[in-house]
Amino acid sequence: KNKGVEIVLNTRNFYGKDFKWETNFNISINRNKVLKLNDKQDIAYSSLQWIAEGRDLYSWHMRKWAGVDPANGDPLWEKVEKDANGKETVTTTNAYDDATLQYVGTASPDFTGGITNRFSYKGISLSAFFNFVSGNKVYEESTNDGSEPAYNARVLKNGRSRWQKPGDVATDPKAVYGGNKNSDLESSRFLEDGSYIRLRNVTLAYDLPAGILQRMHLGNVRIFLSGDNLWTLT
Repeated sequence: KNKGVEIVLNTRNFYGKDFKWETNFNISINRNKVLKLNDKQDIAYSSLQWIAEGRDLYSWHMRKWAGVDPANGDPLWEKVEKDANGKETVTTTNAYDDATLQYVGTASPDFTGGITNRFSYKGISLSAFFNFVSGNKVYEESTNDGSEPAYNARVLKNGRSRWQKPGDVATDPKAVYGGNKNSDLESSRFLEDGSYIRLRNVTLAYDLPAGILQRMHLGNVRIFLSGDNLWTLT
């Protein structure tokens, strides 16, 4: 089941004889839910995304990352156990195979949209188009912690840190030649916020005046400079 709303707003912010400024804005919100599956059985349509009743169609399903052990730099994942009454107990484990597969977010955004501003003065016009996405999770395996020593590894992003000594509160586990307890395998460690705003297009144009066009026996001539994907904020 899909349901949502889209809002489109077109405005004339200033509309003088020579100078004009117009804006087009749109935003879309969509929600989906899987209503029924055969025998209520989840469907694994990839190693990372499963389809389940009552959930978003694009749900991430994997081991849930629990951080780094400050004592020794080991990777940690969540381990969920249920007692006879169905009560859940959540602990952490440094054994990848003991960690519990669970749903950890969706690839569906909370909302998407765009905004275009157009300015014109006589025959000169300037337009800028931004689009944006918010709330989706994307999967990007960004480090191997030494499991692939023959290949280059990325420098950690700003705000991330590598465990070096006991007591370190780090975002990434100790680097070990050959790998650190499967820390580079699929888990929510590599899920990132996919939100962004992007300057998709800027166009500067000049339309030749009607008098010149008549003498050239032309209906319309536009000279323009256009650039795509000029800036992105994530």
